[in-house]
Order: sequence, then C-alpha cells, then structure tokens
Amino acid sequence: MKRVKAGIIGVGYIGISHVEAIRRLGFAELVAVADANPDLARAKSAEYFIPTCYDTLEELLADPEIEIVHNCTPNNLHYEINAKII
Repeated sequence: MKRVKAGIIGVGYIGISHVEAIRRLGFAELVAVADANPDLARAKSAEYFIPTCYDTLEELLADPEIEIVHNCTPNNLHYEINAKII
C-alpha cells in the first residue's frame, strides 16, 4: 500500500491528538505542520520530530508533497480553512 503524506493545520490540543493518530496508521506519514502561531508550530514540530514546519496555512497548502490535510483549528475557523484546503 502506498504511504500518503499528511499535514496538520493547528498544533494545539486537538492537533497533537491528530499527530498521534496519524502515526498509528500504517499507511500515513506526517510530513508538515502549520499554526497561526508560528512559534508554537516550530516548537511542536521540534518536540514531535515533524520534518517540516510552515509559518502559514498557505505555505503548507502549496507543498505538493502533502496529500491529506487535517484541519485542527477551532471550529469557527473550519469553513474558511476548509474552503482553502479544497
């Protein structure tokens, strides 16, 4: 089975839950994260050994390697961000 490459937008409490969930899947690889707080994104990227950290949502979405995006932002931001993801 081909391994799919995933990115996470939002690395707060729920985002970190998704980090752990992705890592439990045999067919997925977490390759990048981004957060509205770039310092938090860099800290979590280093803490969880995530190879790429982006400062913005747009940078993450421009990465051609990423095939799946987990939107782990607050609920009130989902519509706007999901529209960009799609």
